[in-house]
Amino acid sequence: MLKLKLVFFRESFLNKGKYSSFLYRASSALACVSTQDPFLNSTSNFEPINNFSHKFNNFKSFRRKDFEYSALVGIVLRTLNSRFVKEMRFTDSVRNYGLNRSLKLFSVLIKAFSSEKMNREIQFLIGSIVSYYGNATEILFGLIGELMRELNGTMTLLQAYGAIIRYFVESNMYHDALLTYFEAKMVGIEINLCNFLLKSLVERNQLEFSNILFHDMKSFGPSPNVYTYSIMMDLYTKKDNLHLKQALQIFHEMEINGIKPNEVTYATYINGLCRAGQVGPAFNFLKNLRIKGLNCNNYCFNAVILGFCQFGQVSEALKVLDEMKLNGSKPDLHSYSILIDGFCRKMDFCKSRDLILEMLNNGIKPSNVTYSSILNGLCKIGRVKEALKLFRQLGFKGISHDQISYGILINGFCKIGDLDSVFEIWDEMIRRNFVPDLYNYTNLIHALCNLGFFEEALGQFDQMLGQGIVPNIITCTVLIDGYCKKGFFTEAFLFINKIRDIGINPNLYTYKVIINGLCRERKLDNVYEVLCNLTKRGFPLDVKIYSKIIDGFVKISDFNTAFELFDEMLNEGIKPNIFTYTSLINGLCIDGKLNHALNLFDKMLLEGIKPDQKLYTSLIAYLCREKKLNGALQLVREMERKGLKPDLYIYTCLINGFAKLRSMDLAISLMNEMVELGFKPSVVTYTAVILGFCKTGDKDKAKELYNEMLKAGISPDFKFSYLFGCNIEERENE
Repeated sequence: MLKLKLVFFRESFLNKGKYSSFLYRASSALACVSTQDPFLNSTSNFEPINNFSHKFNNFKSFRRKDFEYSALVGIVLRTLNSRFVKEMRFTDSVRNYGLNRSLKLFSVLIKAFSSEKMNREIQFLIGSIVSYYGNATEILFGLIGELMRELNGTMTLLQAYGAIIRYFVESNMYHDALLTYFEAKMVGIEINLCNFLLKSLVERNQLEFSNILFHDMKSFGPSPNVYTYSIMMDLYTKKDNLHLKQALQIFHEMEINGIKPNEVTYATYINGLCRAGQVGPAFNFLKNLRIKGLNCNNYCFNAVILGFCQFGQVSEALKVLDEMKLNGSKPDLHSYSILIDGFCRKMDFCKSRDLILEMLNNGIKPSNVTYSSILNGLCKIGRVKEALKLFRQLGFKGISHDQISYGILINGFCKIGDLDSVFEIWDEMIRRNFVPDLYNYTNLIHALCNLGFFEEALGQFDQMLGQGIVPNIITCTVLIDGYCKKGFFTEAFLFINKIRDIGINPNLYTYKVIINGLCRERKLDNVYEVLCNLTKRGFPLDVKIYSKIIDGFVKISDFNTAFELFDEMLNEGIKPNIFTYTSLINGLCIDGKLNHALNLFDKMLLEGIKPDQKLYTSLIAYLCREKKLNGALQLVREMERKGLKPDLYIYTCLINGFAKLRSMDLAISLMNEMVELGFKPSVVTYTAVILGFCKTGDKDKAKELYNEMLKAGISPDFKFSYLFGCNIEERENE
């Protein structure tokens, strides 16, 4: 299929009319293209004019002869201001002056900008001409030929083609870019322009067009060079387009054609292997390069280091660092930064600090990003003081801290509630000429609200506004949550109205905060008002919102409304989650409606929702309370089959239940089972069993367990003392 398309492209251009080909051949002798900029080289066959007034005078005769320029054209010629150039459109010029005069006008502008080597402006002007026709057609190419005659050597035809190709690429018109490429081949295209087009297509993931161009170059020239092959290697090793067999084939083709891969080629292939998860083979490939004495730069090593770190294999990543040193390559900032981040993700902050010190010893200054990984990691696990210590140490070694580092520490101390340290770092940050930003204020306000300093949080909010910092919805939601926790719902709604006035609209999470607060305070009459407001503004009601409101009605024992909402959920196509069912089942159990709760539990299982430890524990406890011990024991075995382990509370409920029924064999069996699983019987467990044996008249066993309890270091509690007195024998004699 690819070959057929290639033949079609070539035949369609080799059979074109003679007129445009004549123009291109006439202009091709002027081609003088720099290897550095193949599409708009400023090198041309005219002498640059440094004095702009002299240059402008040269255009005066043209102005008088041809037509009167508009004010805008005059401004452009006098100032060469690119802002004004962008206001000029070839389409508008044709409408005002006609095609021929517009072509002359734009040629004058291109000459003016060429003399000042302002290639971006030239690109825009040519792009404006191309956009007049819209596509790569013979008419367009004929017009470009006419433009070249007007320019009279100011730029070459090949440079013009380069500008046209760039325009089509940037406009995502890849087919037209290829058509222009084939047209340019008729005047002798250079490899640099081919590579530019190929690179542009590869960067934009144009697999089909890239292959067409590459195969045309291989078949008809210009022959691919090492840069061409490296670009194609990049195509086959992209994350969304991994074709490692084709990538390997690139090496074979290069070898056949006598082209040696360079460091970029190798690094790109290695990166592709890592993207495919083949980090081990990538490392082996890298080691073989070193053994063979072939080129491999830091990018090659860093790609493998990153690959291992992404898979959490930081020890292997360290081996790559050692291999790098054996190669004579010096690990750079990027090498260390990747490793430090990898060890931070593994929570190995000691090794991260060691790598920082190694960097400093090797004369590599850690960037703020490098050590911010450690600071952030330490703060996330609550080791904020340790983060502060590292922060100080780096400061003593001459590392300049940025606002991000200060922000990480402020956030860390906010999370652990150390306000003294927060304000100390806050003041230091200001002394260092860093202005607290929205992120800093939001974290501080959140901390103050969590610690109950709501008035102070409002004060910080006012201070933030006074400094001209516009809050976002996150900051505002934190304060709304603070109002709700204080029970100030009227104030919360007034605050919402105020933030709307400054263009901040509540999001779904904001409404969830208000609903949570209303449900917590059991002000459920207001919930419907919030729901109406929410749906009116286009927010969908999700399972979390429904579940929270259902839970609120369950807690006030309004099961009718709770189940109405439950049915509404189902009708809306919203599937209840474990929280929804747990709330309803718990509520029914508390209300003494155990059978209804069990039916709902069975329905949940049919829906494919797996019960969690909390739900099992709740049901087992209520079954034991209702003396339905067989059902409770059955649930215990069921949860064990599902990989959930019963805890001490569940065993105590069962043991107490069987002891009350005087099924002491089962009670002791469960107690032994509990001990085997590593649970130590509590005073509650012993009390239940001892009382059971007393009721069955087995005084010796009761005494034995009493002594066992004391020997285990468990002292009788108030309930035990109330039931048995100071001496168990007194209870036994009753």
